[in-house]
Amino acid sequence: MPGVPTQFTVADIVLDSLRAAGEPVPDDADLPFFYLGALGPTLGDFLPTRVEPGAGGSNAPLFDVWSPILDLLAGTPGMPPTPGVAANLQKLKNTLQRLRDAIRDEDKLALLDMKSELDALPALISALTAQVKTVSGLRSTIAKAVFGARPRPKKPPATDRHPRDVLHGHRTGAFWDQLHRRATASADPRLRAFGLGACTGYAGALCGNPFINGVVGAPYRNHWWRHRWVSQHVDSWVWGYDRTRRQLRPAGQEIVFPPPPTTTTAGRVPVPPYAAWHNIAGAELQNRFAIGGITPDSVLDAIRDRTALPPRLPDELVTLWLDCYRDTHGNPAGAGVNAAGLEGAYALTWLTTWITTSSALFGATPPNQINDPDGCGERPQWVNVDGSVVVGGTVVPPPDPRPFDPSVAELVSALVAAVLGAAAFVVGGAAAGIALIAAAVALVDDATDPDWPELRCHAGWVDSYLAQLDIAFRDLLRVAGLGPPYAIQLAHNEIQFQTDPTDPNSIVPPDAALTTCRSPSASEGERYPASAWAATASDWARYPTEPPEQPSQISYPDRPWDPRHFLDGLSFIDNGTTAVPRYTSTQINPLDTPQGRPSVLSQEDWKQRMEGAEQGDSPQVPFGNAVDVALTLLHRAPDQPLLDWDLDGDRGVGWPTWVWKTGQPGPVVRE
Repeated sequence: MPGVPTQFTVADIVLDSLRAAGEPVPDDADLPFFYLGALGPTLGDFLPTRVEPGAGGSNAPLFDVWSPILDLLAGTPGMPPTPGVAANLQKLKNTLQRLRDAIRDEDKLALLDMKSELDALPALISALTAQVKTVSGLRSTIAKAVFGARPRPKKPPATDRHPRDVLHGHRTGAFWDQLHRRATASADPRLRAFGLGACTGYAGALCGNPFINGVVGAPYRNHWWRHRWVSQHVDSWVWGYDRTRRQLRPAGQEIVFPPPPTTTTAGRVPVPPYAAWHNIAGAELQNRFAIGGITPDSVLDAIRDRTALPPRLPDELVTLWLDCYRDTHGNPAGAGVNAAGLEGAYALTWLTTWITTSSALFGATPPNQINDPDGCGERPQWVNVDGSVVVGGTVVPPPDPRPFDPSVAELVSALVAAVLGAAAFVVGGAAAGIALIAAAVALVDDATDPDWPELRCHAGWVDSYLAQLDIAFRDLLRVAGLGPPYAIQLAHNEIQFQTDPTDPNSIVPPDAALTTCRSPSASEGERYPASAWAATASDWARYPTEPPEQPSQISYPDRPWDPRHFLDGLSFIDNGTTAVPRYTSTQINPLDTPQGRPSVLSQEDWKQRMEGAEQGDSPQVPFGNAVDVALTLLHRAPDQPLLDWDLDGDRGVGWPTWVWKTGQPGPVVRE
């Protein structure tokens, strides 16, 4: 399912279109509510979430997967509480920043004034290193949560149906239509902004999920974690594409996909290349829907202490959302869909967006942009390739500090060793250098004469290795399916661009754009939709091999497409430097309008699809792109209702909401 970056990209383009047409848009003060609405059914991924013991209702399965990461970041309760990775890492970064500032200014007094802070670093580094050591087991913990919470088969509405599945697949038009109409009719500009965003969120899911189904090989119901893993890559593609395009357009340029000299990658490698695209890391998307003074510390402290997540949303918004939900779906006992559950879903959606898109915690330096200090060698002479500390030309444990008279430069060097050790451990190495820090800190005094050029080199290595540590944490999130890749990680190595002879549908590497961001369409043959995930290992990077459900279908139409197809449907061709205009556009996914009516709103089209499905057909009729669909929904006639499309695209493109008899694969009853 499209994630926060994709939903916000759709919302941004819709806002641009409304502004260009002279239509009213939310004021800046109300934009957080617009973007909260633009999350659409994505908010249901954490609905409900309660972290305090004994809270009613079961938490969302996604919370169970995120829980070990959040616990690691939050720390443990106590008097006083033990800081987690988030607090320790940010404290380390703040100290190192002050250290770099002092070196830049050649301010020896500032270095000496930092002695108390530097004295505390050994314990801080030791705590952080111990916490980092626990990372190695997190992926297996996450995998257990993933495979222990497989989505249940579709079935008639029941009191135990999960709220996430309700929002995506049960009476969707009735709920989102009611939410939009009530919000639009409100005198509260916050609610009106929320209702406007909700329409874009509905359209993003409606058009985006069928595309993602094609990449995944099955609907969310069957391969829910592969959906999330693929969606992270699609989010990175969509965000990079749109942000880079916005940067190019003032100069009259566009992103194009020209055919290269070889046919194997024809039309698949963009210009500019992925390495030049914007990244989600550092986009600070959590700021777009920050409401009620929410902060990372307030949410992490509640998780650490297992206390109720503090409410942040206005009562009027909570009441509106819950009233629409209950009027549409009722209030199943034990579902946890109440004010506390909704506040928890908001808080966790906001916090995980902060973790994955902010530079405050894990930085925002792509792997190809780490700058080692100039003129300082390939690495510090005291650090080996594996991160171990080199003393006197040999690899030894940290020495007794008494025979040494360390300079301030050695102090900085020791900090770098510790940072490198932590980073090396994340990727399988061993931590080193902690005792050397303690030794250096203990012996620094007024007699120390700083070697400023050497200090600058060591400060540069601090930046370099700390960036490696950040990337190691982001890679952990990426391979676990919890965070997006950098744009450069979408690219294929041309030498590696090949298929496995034993698995023709496998392209190396498996997590680059041709595998994770491109719908295979007709190449799916009779293998879609793959049945319920039978794997017991974390193989979500692989196209599913389970037998297909019947009737088998093609999940996305025509031919393989990049995500621009469902985003705004625009494709550009570079006609050369002398052409006017140089770039010509084509709408590759226009809004389908049979008999002049948008199919996404057409009752007749709905009826034809149902009848075709009952006869075993697989109608491949796209809705159009998300931006055009959102604008059409916003401009529909006052008496034109939204239809109850299955926002998971289950099954195929644009199928109505179906329920299945227990154990039966065919559609039987419309909800």
